[in-house]
Formats: sequence, C-alpha cells, structure tokens
Amino acid sequence: MSADSHFGLTGLATMGANIALNVARHGIPVAVHNRTASRTEQFIAEHAGEGPLRGHASVDDFVGSLARPRVVMTMVKAGDATTR
Repeated sequence: MSADSHFGLTGLATMGANIALNVARHGIPVAVHNRTASRTEQFIAEHAGEGPLRGHASVDDFVGSLARPRVVMTMVKAGDATTR
C-alpha cells in the first residue's frame, strides 16, 4: 500500500464529491472513500481523468494510502444523522 495521497475525503455525496474534485483539479493527490463502495467506484469511473484521484473501498486501504501527517475530511450527508 503506497502512501502517496496528500488529502483524504470520505463521504462522496454532492458536497464531498465537489470538494474532492476541486482539490484534485489543483494537482493535489486525493484519496476518496464512501461508506457505499459502489459510490466510490462510480465517482472514480466518472472523474478519474480530472486530477489525481484514487478510490478506496475499505477504510484500511483509504487511511493507508495517505501520506503522513494524514489529512482527512469527513463529509456527512444532511438528514437524520445530522439533525438528531
């Protein structure tokens, strides 16, 4: 497992996906993860050519792909989880 991403983002709903793309479009290697692995796969399939993006299905792979010190942003979709 290579630790070459400088920024990690987990949570690929609308805002998380846009933040990851913005960072990657500025040339910063980004590791992305989503609770639903199919969402990560879909995101990478649609946007892989837009910058240095790497998708990870498991949390262990996601964290292991980050250079130290690790920088991680967690995005939580608005709804029940954030209003209770």
